Amino acid sequence: MSIEKYLQLSEDELLIEIGRTVDNELGALPPTLTELSQRGKSWLADNSQAIRVVVCPKFASLARKHLGFSELAAAIGALLESQFSGTAWSPLAVYICKVGVTTFCPVDSDSQVIGEGDPEETVDKTNGDQQNNEG
Repeated sequence: MSIEKYLQLSEDELLIEIGRTVDNELGALPPTLTELSQRGKSWLADNSQAIRVVVCPKFASLARKHLGFSELAAAIGALLESQFSGTAWSPLAVYICKVGVTTFCPVDSDSQVIGEGDPEETVDKTNGDQQNNEG
């Protein structure tokens, strides 16, 4: 599925897609949507710190490029794909954008993305993310 198709999904539907992507359990019956959503949430909880280490330090430079929503999702997907293997990163990248990158990436009181060492790479909390909160 393309980034554009994932952009049409809700956050819950994206969690299902993430769960489907990481689903490696074999069973007699296919997992339910609820089970896939739970697997997506669980996988995200288990892997969010490693993902933050890759995405959050790069967010400020991506934000300065004033990318559109789909371009930001594609850039985050490419960044994830370059660092990890074995998972389709598009649904996760769109999920991060829909949640809001500044929500996903903790920001300290000086408006700096935590984990970013360069003071030039700061993000204004009120203007730094490009999100499309649909729910």
